[in-house]
Amino acid sequence: MNKPTISIIMSTYNDDSYIKAAIESVLQQSFTDWEFIIINDGSTDNTGRIIDEFAKGDSRFNVVHNAANKGLTSNLIFGVEKAKGEFIARIDGDDEWIDKDKLRKQVDFLKSNAEYGLVGSWAHIVDKNGNMISGGRSPVTDNGIRNYMLIENCFFHSSVLIRKTIIDKVGNYNPQMRSSQDYEYWLRIGLACKMHNIDEYMINYRTNPEGMTQTNYDLQLSETFEIVERFKDFYPHYRKAIFLWRLRKYVPKKIKTAVSNVMKNKFIARKAKQIFINSRLQNA
Repeated sequence: MNKPTISIIMSTYNDDSYIKAAIESVLQQSFTDWEFIIINDGSTDNTGRIIDEFAKGDSRFNVVHNAANKGLTSNLIFGVEKAKGEFIARIDGDDEWIDKDKLRKQVDFLKSNAEYGLVGSWAHIVDKNGNMISGGRSPVTDNGIRNYMLIENCFFHSSVLIRKTIIDKVGNYNPQMRSSQDYEYWLRIGLACKMHNIDEYMINYRTNPEGMTQTNYDLQLSETFEIVERFKDFYPHYRKAIFLWRLRKYVPKKIKTAVSNVMKNKFIARKAKQIFINSRLQNA
């Protein structure tokens, strides 16, 4: 196929309960100039067969079946290296794009705002059965994101669209990151460009509260401590961030999520109020 505008990257492992809905949500997008790079990471269920059925007769699909599981970071690095598009999008095998104009809106934003290199969106947090748990909102403006980014990841991985020239500038995903590869990447991208979230619910982000083992959660926290330390001179609120991240180690995940949502919603409301006040002062 000719060089596409967007390269969509998916790494999936044993997602046969969700992969059909994930792929269909891509096919339903109003923006259709894309290639779909899917890495089936050694799945032992029906994931591979479902992917192959969708890929039949559609030259936009580029499917790779790993003989053995290589892990998310390795697959994302491979996908980015294969990507031909002007922009890179991500979707996980158990998530869905629920706004049919998601890609079009994000492409329009980046093409209209040359100083921005990364744009995400808000998300519905859903359980393994697709029932909504909560609304996932993050700061929207570049300033708001930077002020909150050390405290918490401000982007849902399946929501982002990234300018390829920014990736060429900052490099690929960090191969040393096994669990927090996206968080480290956004902070690194933020050193090279502005970032934005569209304040619309564009994806379903699937989470299973019982699915993450304590071992994996400890690994995620350990990597996060390292990341926050590395970027403390480039983003504000380091002391508050490191305190809150360390607190997560001792607080049950459900409580952590509830507190996080309260903090984030208050932060978003405060920023929105300030934007309104600034607008009124400028128009006075």
